[in-house]
Amino acid sequence: MSRAISVSLMSLLAMFATFAFSLPRLLAQEKEGPYEGDIHESDLRRKELIERIKKNEIPASIRLRYSRKEGDFLEFYDLEGKAIYYKYREDRFDRDSDARVLFLISGSAYEVTGKFLGFYHLSRLYSPESPEFAERLADPDSIPVFLFNAARPLRTDQILL
Repeated sequence: MSRAISVSLMSLLAMFATFAFSLPRLLAQEKEGPYEGDIHESDLRRKELIERIKKNEIPASIRLRYSRKEGDFLEFYDLEGKAIYYKYREDRFDRDSDARVLFLISGSAYEVTGKFLGFYHLSRLYSPESPEFAERLADPDSIPVFLFNAARPLRTDQILL
């Protein structure tokens, strides 16, 4: 009986010690500012990205959340939930490209890199060389498309089950 009490007491002390060491760290984080998550208010959004594309100032990487595979594209979304596509395979028979993106988890945030390809609208990709590109650039329903290069997870300390 006393052994069970001492084990319980030791467990209680261990929990208290963990809390005592964690509390100052939590208070310090609160002083730094509010937690914004993996994607911040200051991160690029689709409408800002389109403005940069108009000025030919295309960013090397964008912080986005992964949604799903959509045909030959990976669908990511910004803080407002607006889609941005990354073409990751040539066609549905490209099995090597499928293996390259197995690590992506829906809802997780990534820093995604890739070369700008154009705009996707009504199942068609309009490249910057296309005559309709200017029209697609002005259309808010057109989705920016990049060639998928890599995606770096923004949260690496979480435990995945």
